[in-house]
Amino acid sequence: FNAGTITVSGTLSGIVGDPAKAIEGTDGLAVTIQDDTEKYVNRPVVWDAQETEGMGIKVEDNQISFTQEGPFHVRATTGKVQSRWYKVTALPARELAVIEIPETASFDYKYDQTLDLAGLTIVYKDQYGADWTSIPTLTWTCNDEGVTISEAGVLTVPSAGVYTVTASAGDITSNTLTITVTDSSFVDVPADAYYYDAVLWAARNGITVGMDDTHFAPNATCTRAQVVTFLWRAAGSPAHESSTMPFTDVATDAYYYDAVLWAVENGCTLGTTTTTFAPNATCTRAQIVTFLWRSQASPAAGSVNPFTDVASDAYYYDAVLWAVANDITRGTTDTTFSPDADCTRAQIVTFLYRCLG
Repeated sequence: FNAGTITVSGTLSGIVGDPAKAIEGTDGLAVTIQDDTEKYVNRPVVWDAQETEGMGIKVEDNQISFTQEGPFHVRATTGKVQSRWYKVTALPARELAVIEIPETASFDYKYDQTLDLAGLTIVYKDQYGADWTSIPTLTWTCNDEGVTISEAGVLTVPSAGVYTVTASAGDITSNTLTITVTDSSFVDVPADAYYYDAVLWAARNGITVGMDDTHFAPNATCTRAQVVTFLWRAAGSPAHESSTMPFTDVATDAYYYDAVLWAVENGCTLGTTTTTFAPNATCTRAQIVTFLWRSQASPAAGSVNPFTDVASDAYYYDAVLWAVANDITRGTTDTTFSPDADCTRAQIVTFLYRCLG
């Protein structure tokens, strides 16, 4: 093919640093070839560049790539016929341009005081709208009073309210995340109550959800079934190994079935008899500290008994002394423990919190 014309049309641009791309095609240039009679012919062409590779352009096997920005020029050749030099453009290298974080988030202060910002779905894009895969280290910012954000990206709020947060990497700042923190805290658990922290801990860890959404009933008593279930949940609701229930009064469909089996396996309870657990009986103060003591593998007890109503031969003697030594209970007075008194819900979650929280 010794005579004729090659006409180049279309627009071709590439991005500095991107992999090589085809010069011809739907995202590139098109060529029209005519012979010396102006008849259109279909022939393959070979592309080359006017500028050198050191100047920032590379053309190889009809593909093009760039290492520097700017206009460059390419031409097509078939046989002895060449097109004119045709301008192509090298665009700036990709860089992080957009950080998208969720616009809203919410949680209930009763169940949590924190939000793991690093666990949010975060989208990164470059200036051309493509996903940015090199995840940067983010700096989280919240200017609301009392809010802290750890280096790991965990936000802690002081109370219910509305908070705004942004994330940044270098000079790129995200959109604003608005966090709404509600508070369905129990209306019968005042902030100055000795059991306040214990109740929040129990609610946040799924140990108890209260009598309803807004009432904990701190002065209500607990059954043995409820106490063992609290203890089991506080331990992480572990699976039991045995499927043999020794107690005839614990039905397989009871909510406390798994908890009782686990408690028996771990020596937390021996039942009220060898065949009964008495799930609906009210739990006493002596029983709850004994449950706790046994759940910790019956550790050595303290040597000082400050209580006149705790006999040295009582089954709960070591448990009570251990509980006192570990600040789990201080008694009902300086000299009485009241072992046979019903244990209230407030007392039980407080014992659990001081032991396990």
